[in-house]
Amino acid sequence: MMVNLVLHLRIMLRLDLDTKNIHNEQLGGYTMQHYKYEGPVMSIYGVCTTPKWVCETSADTKAKAQSNIKYRYKKEHGLLASAKISLPNDIKEV
Repeated sequence: MMVNLVLHLRIMLRLDLDTKNIHNEQLGGYTMQHYKYEGPVMSIYGVCTTPKWVCETSADTKAKAQSNIKYRYKKEHGLLASAKISLPNDIKEV
């Protein structure tokens, strides 16, 4: 019973850290990396929709960071989640 409670609290804390976008917080030895994208955003047709866009996120992997950054761009610019965009510049670990 106590173990389940501890695991539940850890999961809730992790969700809280993710939603508040707190960077490099440790959770039982677990640390998420901080990533930053700075550059243009292109549509699927190769048209530059935004010449310079800056975004930061925390994620386990670079691939997940790219997914988070694309999702955030779509939300901020009123696009559907299914819209196709590309990030031509590299995502850097901060």
